[in-house]
Amino acid sequence: MLDVKTIFFNNIIVSFCLIAVMLAYNLSNKTYPGHNKWIGSVVCMMLAYVGFLLRSTHPLLGVVICQFFFTATYLLHLDGYCEFFQNRRIIHKGYYLIPVMAVISVVIIYSKFADATLIVKSMAFWISLILVNTVLLLRKISIEKKGVLLQLSLGLNLLNLLMFAFSCTPWVQLEYAIFVQNLINVMVTILYILLHNQRAEEELALSKNNLLLSNQRLSTTLGELKVLHGSIPICECCKSVQDESGSWMVFERYIKNKTEAAFTHGICPECKNKILAAGEK
Repeated sequence: MLDVKTIFFNNIIVSFCLIAVMLAYNLSNKTYPGHNKWIGSVVCMMLAYVGFLLRSTHPLLGVVICQFFFTATYLLHLDGYCEFFQNRRIIHKGYYLIPVMAVISVVIIYSKFADATLIVKSMAFWISLILVNTVLLLRKISIEKKGVLLQLSLGLNLLNLLMFAFSCTPWVQLEYAIFVQNLINVMVTILYILLHNQRAEEELALSKNNLLLSNQRLSTTLGELKVLHGSIPICECCKSVQDESGSWMVFERYIKNKTEAAFTHGICPECKNKILAAGEK
């Protein structure tokens, strides 16, 4: 089995690759609310692994970095999920005090006891607190939005949290816990991209359906329009017009029957002058 430092260094490289993939996806595809928080969570995860590597040379600094960025990672995961499915922030900004409180607690424990077991247990406590809030807040998401991909992704996240919580116990070795954690992070990132693609496909299908309905309404409207076309027989003398049945009618009635137009009666200047001239005679 590889030593812990090698595993952490490998996890840092994998996290960096995941960040690059998510940034590239952001540039070439449509993203939804919560995407930036997911990128931030992977960045925090990578920095937390860096903190683990620093623990051998700078114990207090390494512990503080681990505590802060690990709790921030899962908090950003939670916030990103909720924002993705609700299209708005539903987590109060006060939740982001949890990493700060976690750091304060670990500094107090380190200064008084310098016990690594207590420090990890403290970290597990704060992450467990985020786990409980994850379950409570995700219950607010409507049932119809909880598809197979979401359930699988949430299940992996919960497994990730549990693996971290159990890593401070004698039942799970730290090397195995960190290895599984890294594997789960890769799978969760892939699932999150699949969730984005699924949502984009659903929006595309909805747009196509709306376009089809709009075209149908337009066709119906155009079918209801009354348009005159072709040659229309008209009398040179009385200006009566012959319809399709062969009967003759005055021009005004023909236009009224064939179109939506209506006539307003008046008198043109030429006819007015003729009438005035006839009256003077």
